[in-house]
Amino acid sequence: MEANWNYCLQTLEGHDDSVRSVIISPDGKQLASGSDDTTIRVWDASSGTCLQILKGHDGWVNSVVFSSDGKQLISSSYDTTIRIWDVSSGRCLQTLGGHEGYVTSVIFSADGKQLISSSADRTVRIWDASLGICLQVLPGHDSRITSVVFSPDSKQLASSSLDKTIKIWDAGFGTCLQTLKGHDDYVNSVVFSADGKQLISGSSDMTIKIWDVSSGTCLQTLEGHDDSVRSVIISPDGKQLASGSDDTTIKIWDVSLGLCLQTLKGHDAFVNSVVFSADSKQLISGSSDMVIRIWDASLSFQTIEGHDSWIRYLTFLADGKQLLSDSDDMTFKIWDASSGACLRTLEGHDGSISKVSFDDSGGVIGCTTAYFLTRHSSYNPALHTITLLEATSIAAGASGKAGGLLALWAYPDGLVQLSFRLHAELAAQHGGEARWGYRRLKCGSLGAKVSRAKLDSFSRGQALGEGGGGSGKEWEKLPKQDGRAAELLEEARVPPDLDWIDPETVAGYAEMGGPGTTDTAQVHPFQFTNAIAELAREAGVDIKIGARLTEIRTAGDKGPVEGVEYIDRETGQSRTIDSVTDVVVCAGPWTGKILPRSRVEGLRAHSVVFEADVSPYAIFTDISLPPDYVPPHRAEKGQKRRHRGSVDPEMYARPNREVYACGEPDNSVPLPETADLVQVDDTQCDDLISYISTISPPLRAAPIKARQSCYLPRHMRFGQERGPIAGPTSVSGVWVASGHTCWGIQNGPGTGYLMAEWLFEGASGSPGSEKLDPRLFKV
Repeated sequence: MEANWNYCLQTLEGHDDSVRSVIISPDGKQLASGSDDTTIRVWDASSGTCLQILKGHDGWVNSVVFSSDGKQLISSSYDTTIRIWDVSSGRCLQTLGGHEGYVTSVIFSADGKQLISSSADRTVRIWDASLGICLQVLPGHDSRITSVVFSPDSKQLASSSLDKTIKIWDAGFGTCLQTLKGHDDYVNSVVFSADGKQLISGSSDMTIKIWDVSSGTCLQTLEGHDDSVRSVIISPDGKQLASGSDDTTIKIWDVSLGLCLQTLKGHDAFVNSVVFSADSKQLISGSSDMVIRIWDASLSFQTIEGHDSWIRYLTFLADGKQLLSDSDDMTFKIWDASSGACLRTLEGHDGSISKVSFDDSGGVIGCTTAYFLTRHSSYNPALHTITLLEATSIAAGASGKAGGLLALWAYPDGLVQLSFRLHAELAAQHGGEARWGYRRLKCGSLGAKVSRAKLDSFSRGQALGEGGGGSGKEWEKLPKQDGRAAELLEEARVPPDLDWIDPETVAGYAEMGGPGTTDTAQVHPFQFTNAIAELAREAGVDIKIGARLTEIRTAGDKGPVEGVEYIDRETGQSRTIDSVTDVVVCAGPWTGKILPRSRVEGLRAHSVVFEADVSPYAIFTDISLPPDYVPPHRAEKGQKRRHRGSVDPEMYARPNREVYACGEPDNSVPLPETADLVQVDDTQCDDLISYISTISPPLRAAPIKARQSCYLPRHMRFGQERGPIAGPTSVSGVWVASGHTCWGIQNGPGTGYLMAEWLFEGASGSPGSEKLDPRLFKV
């Protein structure tokens, strides 16, 4: 039966940003929602009235959970804290701090006396709920923890992780009872059986595993899905198991036999969530196709439509007669489970951006957009006023701390082709070779294997990552004057002029790009961004440094734009620019703070700069190290190696006697308020230096010029990067260009060119620009 989803009895408004989490109280009378606007709202489930607004968090509220008696509410946040609230009064009873990364999930024990939390810092914490004291810190996972659950009797808990394992813990003593290994990829979901004797896990390796909790033995491996298993759930009667997968299907399994009873087909995209009704007779599924489907025991189904984006969360209310759904369209809806009628829509944010606050990233996208606006044939400085607001300084974020590689094989294709050509033209027009280090260079992928003997040999000389000081030229006596080394280079097909890699570590080499072509080039990103900003200034752009935007004023929810307000950070005074017709948001990883629907967020990345004069190569590595190898700086502290198996730092030689290197990003520290508040983790920089030192004698001896960190802007949809967005939004006069990840420097000129077309011509005629249109993603 197809239901009509146009029938909406009530719209509840209140949140000023995305709704991240929604939960029903145990008695079914109240709802609670957590939002990116940093607040929690408590609603009357019957009337839809907002009963309480709970304020106190300084970051996005990731999850909210009621206590078993419904009198308290617990919330976890991107600000790394947990808060316990009194539901009736809205008063914050406790603020629990201790996690070193954002808190991913939190849950009460059955008796409400304890709670557990999981975090991006790779730990689980057990807390005394009444005193707010951390009773136990449970380390052990080697990557971000995806979920944590109590057993039905609250005596044990289980955690799943991106490290491919599940850990079962004693909730009283905090000891790890079992580490369940067997999955070959991320473990995405874990749940206890109703009797607590078994544990079920779903993984990106396309399997479901049923484990015996007491012994840790894998009892069954259920195979059949053709893609990642995103969600697993056991029916309340314990007889059946349901799994939702990226292969767009749901499978119903017999728990005792491990047999697939049915494969339910009907969704057109990933199945993100599955849940049974209280009587086990119905199953509901939510999918990236924006459709909810209700399936019954006879395997007939209802198709429920009404959300405008992917459905992320589904649950039955306490009476089993109503269904609650949470969607990326920033609403949650209450449905009649029998008829499929939408009873209420609770909205957290309706797309209006009339009041927003953000700090700009001082990045290349804003600077290139300003530059190309002044180069457009329609630009007239007597008629057009262009103001660039920078909250900190030019290139204070990723644009000043990137590698600066330009490559025709980057993405997205259309933008890359345009931008690569524009880089060459800009360099020719403005002396880019001298001003910002533009040059063509070679690029390769290098596999290396470092033996224990090789590592031991370093101890007889200079320590790994110690830095050479002096002239840094000692390395020249080593590989390239060694005849045996030259033979090894030739045998491994490493170019002879790539003489700053230890040939004894080389396992293989491949040129990236077309053979003998010039598919790669480079610029110094800080110099390039500042030079383009100065060229824009010379053409009439007013650049205000230390100007933090606080409000975009519009005539209505959908525009048009009337003006902007900003804070002068030097004086602390509020200032206004009136009669503004267009606002272009190019805030890098901070874009999501301005335009929540953009789904742009930041991912922290570290880099180091060596002082060394080497041949012009960009090298992407895959370095295999002995399992027992621990970088010296960690060994001294009794720590383990952060990365297991192989490591893959990237290295870019620069013309000004520099080599830039970057490593694996991390998401353990939330995005700060502004680019000048980004923290550098020296230990991660030391990791990077140590790894590179194992394969490069010149860099092992080279002084370190800089240790730095930045946040890469990622346009995320349903847990996956979707590439940049550039163009108009649904609000008249508001434009956005962001989400370029590590390719912001590469794609900056092309993006600026497209934005100039959009603003002056109302459309972009450049190939591929239609795929970047923010309106495709309902921004």
